[in-house]
Amino acid sequence: MSSTLSRPRAGTATTAVPRIEEVAGAEREPPEREFAGFVKAVGLGVLIGLPLMMAIVGGLVKVAAPDWALGPILGIALWVSIWTGVFLGGTVTVGFWSKRQHASKS
Repeated sequence: MSSTLSRPRAGTATTAVPRIEEVAGAEREPPEREFAGFVKAVGLGVLIGLPLMMAIVGGLVKVAAPDWALGPILGIALWVSIWTGVFLGGTVTVGFWSKRQHASKS
């Protein structure tokens, strides 16, 4: 009696997994074009995320410390937006890019 957890014996493979090229309707983009789309998504995320986070953080600092001058507020907003805006913006747009890539494959 054999268990379902036992290893298959050599030469008894029942079905081969089809290669991606053999699957009907599976047309992949060339790697260069796929990478270009990825880089475009990251760039778009940085271009949107940096100024958006800078405005949000600048507004929050202005509300929290209304007597501060514009220089320190801009400095804090820029520093925080570099870290949060770049990474969060890039992550969000790459997520949208990935969703679009996977949706077009199915």
